[in-house]
Amino acid sequence: MDFRLLRQILFKMSQKALQALVVNCMLMGVLYASDTNAQQIRSVKDVVVKFHVENSALERVLRSIEEQTDFEFTYRKEDVDPEFLFSGKFTKASVADVLLEISRQTDLKFKQVNNNIHISKKSSDTRSDKEIEIVIQGITITGKVTSSEDDQGLPGVNVIVKGTSQGTVTDVEGNYSLDVPGEETVLVF
Repeated sequence: MDFRLLRQILFKMSQKALQALVVNCMLMGVLYASDTNAQQIRSVKDVVVKFHVENSALERVLRSIEEQTDFEFTYRKEDVDPEFLFSGKFTKASVADVLLEISRQTDLKFKQVNNNIHISKKSSDTRSDKEIEIVIQGITITGKVTSSEDDQGLPGVNVIVKGTSQGTVTDVEGNYSLDVPGEETVLVF
């Protein structure tokens, strides 16, 4: 037998085996995919943090909250006094409790919109200002993707909010659950 022919056959077989391995790895990733808490939106009243600070800059306190939660803070630099030092010991305290304590010691108010918390100065009429305002937008949609031929659930189908990267993958039985921005949202399967 010609060794060059044998070498070419073995080379082609190894290429196909490598391609099959890559495809199998990708498919296994889809089968084991599941939802994470990253898409779940929770109120600052429901999320618990734990930390102890003595005379720390407010920015450090906010970073500590961000590290322990899915929340991100936004603010204008001129609204937050860089000289303000915060002290507090919080064990199993809600984020809302921490923000209320910060609000009591400063002239700041907080507005949660989904996972973002915006910090701003209180207005001169403090009676009309709430220390914390919570706005959670979104609706949870659940469903099942089925085959048109035999009505069986289809696993591993991508369900994505049109025009975004927000989505999920159907489970082994074809079921999915997804938080969407509103009723007019279009899903792509």
